[in-house]
Amino acid sequence: MPLVYATSIPYGGLGLDSFTIGIIMSALGITVGISSVVLFPMLLRRFGIYRLYRAAISCYPVTVGTYPLMNLLAKRAGRVDGYVWVVLVIQLCGTVASCMAFSKLPYLNFSTTAQVDRSLKGCAFIYFSDSAPTKSALGAINGLAQTVACTVRIFGPLIASSLFSFTHQHNLLGGTMVYWILWLVTLATMYASSHLPKHLKSEDC
Repeated sequence: MPLVYATSIPYGGLGLDSFTIGIIMSALGITVGISSVVLFPMLLRRFGIYRLYRAAISCYPVTVGTYPLMNLLAKRAGRVDGYVWVVLVIQLCGTVASCMAFSKLPYLNFSTTAQVDRSLKGCAFIYFSDSAPTKSALGAINGLAQTVACTVRIFGPLIASSLFSFTHQHNLLGGTMVYWILWLVTLATMYASSHLPKHLKSEDC
C-alpha cells in the first residue's frame, strides 16, 4: 500500500508525499484498532465465524481492484482528485474489514461458562484454536500457525513489491499483471474458505 501510494502516477502509483501517506496509514491503524474492539465481537456473535470469515475474505478482491482504478483516475485527472480519494477511502474500508479474517483481534469465547478468552485472535486463529484435538496440542497448533504467518509476512511484501516493479518495468498486461495475480490468490483463498466448518466445536458444547 505505501509503495503504490508513493510511486509516481505515470508508473502506476498515486505520487503522494510521505506526510500524506503517514496520515493515511495512521488513520488506518486507528480504525483497525477501534473496529477490532467494537465491531469484531458484535459481528462474530451476530453472523458466526464462517460467514464473518468469508465476508472478510471477500473484501480482498475489492482492496486489490482499487489500486489500478485509483491510478487510472489519477492519470485521467493528472493528479489525485476527489474521485481518487473516494476510491481510496473504499480501499481503506475494505482493508479494515479484511483484517478481521487474519489479524489478531479480541475474541469472546462461545463457551457456556461465558468466560472471556483474552487472547487476541482473528477468525483464522479462532479456527486454529478450535481445531485442536486436545488442550495439550493447542500450543503446538498456534505455534505452527504463528510460524507460517510470520514466514508469509517476511516474503509476502517482498514478492508483492517485486511483482509490482516487474509488472510496470515491462508493462505486463498494461501494468496490471500484479493485480491479476493477487486476484487469483484471493479467489483461491475464497474457494478454500468454503470448505471450513460452519460452526465451532465450542458452540456445540
